Amino acid sequence: MLVANTAIEAFYQLILDGKRLVGVDLDQDIEAFMVYALLRNVNNTALKEVVFAEMLLTGISQQNIDQLENVLDSALIYAGWYSKRAQRLGVSPVYFSDIGKMASLELSHYYYLIKSSYQKTYAKIAVEFDKLVMVLQAFFTSREIHRLHQSGFMLVNNKNH
Repeated sequence: MLVANTAIEAFYQLILDGKRLVGVDLDQDIEAFMVYALLRNVNNTALKEVVFAEMLLTGISQQNIDQLENVLDSALIYAGWYSKRAQRLGVSPVYFSDIGKMASLELSHYYYLIKSSYQKTYAKIAVEFDKLVMVLQAFFTSREIHRLHQSGFMLVNNKNH
C-alpha cells in the first residue's frame, strides 16, 4: 500500500485508481483539474448550500470566472459523489452534470476570447465531464466495496471484482 505524502498525491492516486476501475483514459490536464477541484473543496462546508443554476446564471451574466470555476468544481463533486441529491431536490438525475458542462463551456468560451490555452482544457472537460463523474463514482464504489470486504461481506454477481 502506497501512502501519499501530500493531499495532492493522495487525490492524484484516487483519480488514477478511479480511472483504472472504470477503464477510462484522461489527459494529464484533466487529471490535474480533478485533483485541484477536490483540493479546492476538501474543506468547503458551504458546498451543500450551493444553488447551482443560480450560481451558473450569475456567473455567466456577470462574466465572473471565479464563480464559474466554483460552479464547475461543485457540480463535478455533486455529480460524482452526491448524485442522489438531485432526486431530493426534484431535478433531473443529470442536473449536476449538465450544470458542470455548461460552466465548463462558458469558461472555454471566455478563455477562447482572451486567446488562452485554458480554452482547450475547459472544452475537453465539457466533452469528457461524464467520464470525470465516473472516475469519482468509482472511488466511492471502490471505497464501499473495500469497506464491505473488511467487514467480512463478500460481493456476489459483481463482474468487475
